[in-house]
Amino acid sequence: MSPGAFQEAHDFILNNPQFIYSHVHTTNHTINNDVIAFVPGSGIQMLLQKSMPDAFHDSSARYPPPRCHTGTREALIKTIIDWGNGASNYSDPILWVYGRAGVGKSAVAQSSAEAMNLQGNLGAAVFLSQSSEDQDSRCLFTSITYQIAIKCDTFSSIVDYRIRKDPTLVDKSITEQFRELLIKPLQELGEKERARLDGWVIIIDGLDECEGMQAQCDIVEIVATSIRERTTPFRWIFLSRPERHLSTLFTKKLTDSVSRHLELPVSREIDHEILLYLSDELKTVQETHNLQSSWPSEKDLTTLVNLSAGLWIYAVTVCRFIIEPNSSGPVDQLDTVLSLATPVPSNTSESDHPLTELDMFYTLIMRRVFPKVLPTVLQILLLHSLNLPQCQVQVIPAVANILGLSELQLRNACSSLQSVLEITPDLHIRFYHASFGEFIRNPTRSKEFCIYSSLEPLRNGLLNRLNSVHSHSTETNLIIDVTWPNPEASGFWPFGYFNGYSPFEVSVRYDSIFVEGSMVSRPHLRGAVFIAHEITNKHSGGASRQSNATNLQPAYQLFQQTGECYKGTTLYLGLWQKQGFVLEL
Repeated sequence: MSPGAFQEAHDFILNNPQFIYSHVHTTNHTINNDVIAFVPGSGIQMLLQKSMPDAFHDSSARYPPPRCHTGTREALIKTIIDWGNGASNYSDPILWVYGRAGVGKSAVAQSSAEAMNLQGNLGAAVFLSQSSEDQDSRCLFTSITYQIAIKCDTFSSIVDYRIRKDPTLVDKSITEQFRELLIKPLQELGEKERARLDGWVIIIDGLDECEGMQAQCDIVEIVATSIRERTTPFRWIFLSRPERHLSTLFTKKLTDSVSRHLELPVSREIDHEILLYLSDELKTVQETHNLQSSWPSEKDLTTLVNLSAGLWIYAVTVCRFIIEPNSSGPVDQLDTVLSLATPVPSNTSESDHPLTELDMFYTLIMRRVFPKVLPTVLQILLLHSLNLPQCQVQVIPAVANILGLSELQLRNACSSLQSVLEITPDLHIRFYHASFGEFIRNPTRSKEFCIYSSLEPLRNGLLNRLNSVHSHSTETNLIIDVTWPNPEASGFWPFGYFNGYSPFEVSVRYDSIFVEGSMVSRPHLRGAVFIAHEITNKHSGGASRQSNATNLQPAYQLFQQTGECYKGTTLYLGLWQKQGFVLEL
């Protein structure tokens, strides 16, 4: 080592030293006159932060993932794997696998991804779901790039350097991401490295779960363009429902030389596979509960197969229902399901038959909720399902605090729905299948169990809650009890009045504190609640429309200026909009 500043030095102390290995290439950026050094590897870390690791095929967040039961869908999976291997009769670089809700698309995708991963030609797999709040279609190609990078060191080094050189690449449009993070790094690879990636399979499950039809089509078009221009060496599998815009895109806009289609139909031809699945699952139940070896009978199994009517989600949900822990036991649960074995109504077409059967089963599950608890359950589901700007209820403590429920009360209310939903470790409600959410939102299908039947009582309860919130005195340090407190959160009201509560929990009492401690004056708060009162009067006939509009304008102007602070009031107004009212102020 050559002499340096410390030659012959001793007995000294270094405070907060930073050692830099001189042979490592770093990329420096100046921010506010401070030099930030991005060392090798930091680019990949930035890429990971803009990816969706919870959506990867081997993510613990999806455990246990939906996968095909042993001995089922084998021919279908073989077809997909043969296509992925580039068999002579499968030259098309895009495969669209489509089918209606509940046919098992995600299970097929998972089993195919695991098989391809074992044989070494899985480049990446992303499983999209609307029920996951952390997923964003803008992070799709960053997620794919990251998975490829961890499997190919040379590609990883190139991507890492490019992001360190320009950290904004991970925030570009999806078109630019594809070009800068996939196409250009691939062009820098040597011939040997590029040949190694040739034919790697990229699986995108739940294309229709991406937000917006245009975004879904853009993703496919970007991939198709790269195939036509031969800028990427991959083979792509898209799985989705056969939505009209996707059907038009795959079947009419993409040529046969680019795209192949594979349908997963609702078909009684798979009855033998559903029978195998039900037999194995209920055999495990029989052994676990020490039931008679004759349970379930062959007749019972045949009835369950007929009820499933070729729809996988029905059979899977039946098994969850039978083993539900807070129930009268598997024997009684099975008998309850078998009671559904009634003829299909004569006015139901064959194409609608599977949906009718599933709706009957979901109706059965809802009817088993105790009548006294049902209104609360519907309000929980309503708050969970709302998608309103600036007031999305994302975690169940927020739901509990809005409804005035303790943690135990909320969990008990949800316990009767364990066959269709779960409360995740990070305190979110997750539906096992999107079809249940569609069921409870559709009044034609769910009838008295439609969540929108709870709009009026939830509105009234929320308005009363807001009244008590804004009429409460801050001067006397009196607060409304938080039913599900969060002791790890910090306070947001002056003088530490509310230490120990998250902004969402405090917002149940003070409408202004919904946004990370943001506050407005008390007159503004009164104006927000006044708006809520006037909206109620206007649509309930409590006062003249003209006088209300006149009185409402000053308060509404204040509300518009800082509306993001009034999430409680925004939620209240949104409940009116959900019922079809146009709020003309």
